[in-house]
Amino acid sequence: MTGLEPNTEYAVMISNPAAGFETVDLVESDADGSLELEYRENFTRLLAPGTYAVAVRPGVESTAAPVATTELVIREAGGATPTTPLSLDVEPGTLRAGQPLTITVTGAAPNRDVNVLLTTPGGNRAAVENRTAAADGSLTVTYSGSVTSRWNPGEWTVTATSSGTTEPVTETFQVSR
Repeated sequence: MTGLEPNTEYAVMISNPAAGFETVDLVESDADGSLELEYRENFTRLLAPGTYAVAVRPGVESTAAPVATTELVIREAGGATPTTPLSLDVEPGTLRAGQPLTITVTGAAPNRDVNVLLTTPGGNRAAVENRTAAADGSLTVTYSGSVTSRWNPGEWTVTATSSGTTEPVTETFQVSR
């Protein structure tokens, strides 16, 4: 990047699809106002494949508008940019405590990690499932009646994410007594 203030500290921020922007690095521009960003494999392998927005803001904790933006594309090793949309199905949509609940994820990258998060009506994490999708990109998680009988009534949220897909998906379901 060029055209920045010389010898000035900038915050480089990379978007996180689930949480907005987070500071990744503090860097100082060169004497000529240029800035070169280089991220090594040990950093980029922590990111799921996809396209991330990168913003450069002046200062450490600046809320000012970005002075420069670009994109960071993380690909599967030897692969193309992932574009697979995830799909999520939760059955039944209204669950009586004690009934089984089935969550089906489709569209995940074959044989890749899938994370399924259940959130309570109060916003707390109730369960996190980290499993591997089948060769067809599907995954099914079932909670038995003995587990759901302890769940509080109200609207619950299921969020699924997978490396090799574009964005997380969310569905809700109701628990009643």
